[in-house]
Amino acid sequence: MPLPEVGERVPDFALADVNGHTYPLSESAQGRATLAVFFKRSCVTSRLALPFVERLHRLYPALRLIGVSQDDAADTEAFSAQAGLTFPVVLDSDWKVSTEYDLFTVPTAFLLDKAGRLARVNMGWSTEQYNALSAEVARLLEVTLLTLVTAEDKVPVFKPG
Repeated sequence: MPLPEVGERVPDFALADVNGHTYPLSESAQGRATLAVFFKRSCVTSRLALPFVERLHRLYPALRLIGVSQDDAADTEAFSAQAGLTFPVVLDSDWKVSTEYDLFTVPTAFLLDKAGRLARVNMGWSTEQYNALSAEVARLLEVTLLTLVTAEDKVPVFKPG
């Protein structure tokens, strides 16, 4: 299957976190904007982006967020703690869901609207893309736009995944 396109439904999945609690994407997406972010601990770009995903989660508490780790449970747990992630992170250690989504880079973020349709895709890292993601989240949630990445963050403007 090719990478999902804006306006389409994305493949549903139900993956478990390190404690065995299962998070079905479709359940999360019902009537709420949802962000699913695929990442891998060994990816430098994932390590750059995930603290900003956490910031997005804190700026917009009405946004449902699910991290999808391509690592095993131990690496996922260590990375989640190190990055201070407070949103659910599920395991795709066998890359089954990543393959179904036709991912070729991480991090990749899929923003779903309240109807569960794809509203935006971010691949890799770009301050412009992540600020645009924040703008799209604000639009979907019908709340005030908050800037996600600023010059004070001193991060690269662009970094491929």
